[in-house]
Amino acid sequence: MRSERWNASNAKAYDAYRFLSKDQGWRNLLRGMLQGVPSGATVLEMGAGTGFITSILAAEGYQVLGFDLSEDMLDRARQNLADRGLSDRVSLRQGDAESVDLPDSTVDAVVSRWVLWTLPRPRLAIAEAARVLKPGGIAAFIDGRVLSQGWAARWRGQLTDYFLTGRKPGWRDACYANFDDKLPRISAEEVAECLTEQGLEVREVDTDVDRITDGPVRSWLMGGGWTSHAVSAVKPI
Repeated sequence: MRSERWNASNAKAYDAYRFLSKDQGWRNLLRGMLQGVPSGATVLEMGAGTGFITSILAAEGYQVLGFDLSEDMLDRARQNLADRGLSDRVSLRQGDAESVDLPDSTVDAVVSRWVLWTLPRPRLAIAEAARVLKPGGIAAFIDGRVLSQGWAARWRGQLTDYFLTGRKPGWRDACYANFDDKLPRISAEEVAECLTEQGLEVREVDTDVDRITDGPVRSWLMGGGWTSHAVSAVKPI
């Protein structure tokens, strides 16, 4: 179900949104969330997508192990990393955030952006992040929630999507109808609670990430239908 959602055509469309994303804003956010994780450390990215966050992590000097359920998304990520000369710092492979194929205490940090909302069992992904983290490692989860929209904002978002991706207005409703009711979409507070249950110490919960990253213009263009939050935590030594 999830792999079908992120097929080749949607991977191409998803990648188009990088033109509305501010690289420096995301870089600043990640620097804050990963404070204390040294350059050269191994960072696991859950849901690498088309490589936007992957590229930032690699450029910051981390060795990135990225995986995604969709091979089509990974193909886009590989090309984007190659275009930026960052391929040698990244290993990409197909994998599931709810069942990570890594031994315990393997990585120095785990990063995930806009992945938890796509998962039918997001708490399993958080548990897996805690499991593969080394003692002293950092978990950084960035996710979000859907906001209600008026008709004008909704159409503005659909027109923005059309001009960026070529997808016809209304595609999202038809697509999400197949699985939307199966997604629990946990809140920032629930993410923090899950991390605490896994024995991690929560460092920060930020429910207004957009002000740091992409700013109000992207939100307006997209119809204001989404807001991002971030939760970071450390695994005790």
